[in-house]
Amino acid sequence: MKLFESVSLLDEASWERLATRMAEEQPRPLPLISSLAYLRHRAGANNVLIEHRYVDRDHRAAFTYFYARQFCQIPQLCERYHFFKSSKPWRPTLGASPPRSPEEEYLGFIIRRPCPNSPIGRSVFPISASIIPGAYAHTRFEIPSHVNETELKALGVPFCQQDSVVMTCAETSIWTAARIMTEHFDHRPVLPSQIASLDTIGFSRHGRVLPSGGLTADQMAHALTTLGFGPVYYVKDSAKDELSRWDALDVAATYLTSSIPVILGIPRHAVTACGVMQRRDRRSIRPSPVLPSHNWVEGLLIQDDARGPFRLMPLDIGACRSFQAAGLHDLLMSTDLHQRTRTGGRWVITRDVDTVLVPLPEKVFLTARDVHKLALEFLRPGGVLHGFKPLILQIANSGNNGARQLYEALSFPKHGGLVYSVRLRRSIDVRSDFHGANEQVRTILRDTPLSRFVWVVEFTTYDNFTHPKKEARELLGELYFDATSHAYSGVSSLIFAHFVGTVYNRPDLLVGSSVTRGPYPILDDRPLLREGIPLWTDKEDPS
Repeated sequence: MKLFESVSLLDEASWERLATRMAEEQPRPLPLISSLAYLRHRAGANNVLIEHRYVDRDHRAAFTYFYARQFCQIPQLCERYHFFKSSKPWRPTLGASPPRSPEEEYLGFIIRRPCPNSPIGRSVFPISASIIPGAYAHTRFEIPSHVNETELKALGVPFCQQDSVVMTCAETSIWTAARIMTEHFDHRPVLPSQIASLDTIGFSRHGRVLPSGGLTADQMAHALTTLGFGPVYYVKDSAKDELSRWDALDVAATYLTSSIPVILGIPRHAVTACGVMQRRDRRSIRPSPVLPSHNWVEGLLIQDDARGPFRLMPLDIGACRSFQAAGLHDLLMSTDLHQRTRTGGRWVITRDVDTVLVPLPEKVFLTARDVHKLALEFLRPGGVLHGFKPLILQIANSGNNGARQLYEALSFPKHGGLVYSVRLRRSIDVRSDFHGANEQVRTILRDTPLSRFVWVVEFTTYDNFTHPKKEARELLGELYFDATSHAYSGVSSLIFAHFVGTVYNRPDLLVGSSVTRGPYPILDDRPLLREGIPLWTDKEDPS
């Protein structure tokens, strides 16, 4: 048998033959149907390179853990299917160059496991706003695959189908989240055999670990802790006092825009959220004194091991209809809100979610909810920032237009108020973003030690945030909080603050030439255009 085989996918019959080859038994698994439909109709795949006798590390671990113990064993080797946009086959000859042009783009791969009912193993599917309009998957990353000596790279998010033996939906959602955390936060890789064991789940309500009978939310939280994460666990009934209303989208959005995946639990099922869906009309949200940017999110991107990659979970039935009108009906569970009462464990909208599990990186103790509370302490009417209004007015009167915009925004309802965004960032990335900032601001930041991860609150006016052109969405201020502090630290967790014309810092932390106590008035400071703020100046924003 040849190691590689190229197959053209230019018509319906060729896709049907491919589906039959990947799953001979009928009915075909829904994740396979959804995956091939996504690659064909959304990603635009026209060619597939089949790699035979592929050794997959994840399947090998599952084989050693369980399948090797069976009398009728399944094979150890898999097949890997590489998908390309080009209608011409890419040949894996020695010294071959990877596809360069967008028309020849390498889209990703599916590893076909030798499991009849669950053929889709570790896979990667592409995601961008050009594939799903309005989609922002900040958890995506560049995933390499090596064919002979050539490295092919796909920009996407991992996906895997549950096999109902070693991994049910619970273990699969943990596996997906762990893969993302490995890339974005340097967590050690997690294999299927490491997720469900007596060491990780602590106890089994089924009396045995294998074959897996699924995990409760408590067991999933314990498994994440044992695997080295610092999970934050939100439960619908117990969150009512903390949250004004329960909504998984409100809980999850900040983590997702910080490249942190979120595990969502619904009755008898678990899925992994990997991105958000932005509202198309930025002016659809009315102004208020202070608004979080996640108010402009109307749905979540879901990796559902039982239904397929990049399913849409709308905020409500209105968002559901909006997605349908935008031609995204193939990614929806249903457009019928009343179906929720008839589908048991199936989800339709974000309010169907009962639990939220967030696998925070190690030594990130301050949660997103804590940071939102701190942001409001600073930005709300009567908050800390309003105490600086005389200074802001003084700088505005010197001719600083950015300070003038900020001063007017603090005078709601006469003006449109403020919009703020929260995200977790590496301190090294924070410093690199100041290369175009005012020199004096850069010097003070240089002399300010930062923890490895910091929570960043970036804010601007409502008018700037909702401007149709992202080049006009200038940043007017930012707050940096120590991620290793805790909920009871209060405003003392603030390390550094900068808003147009003013810098405020912690004298007890400063080194170098900036030890003088702030705040520092900086008359020549100007608004900053910062690329890549989620839902704000993201590179994929259609404007």
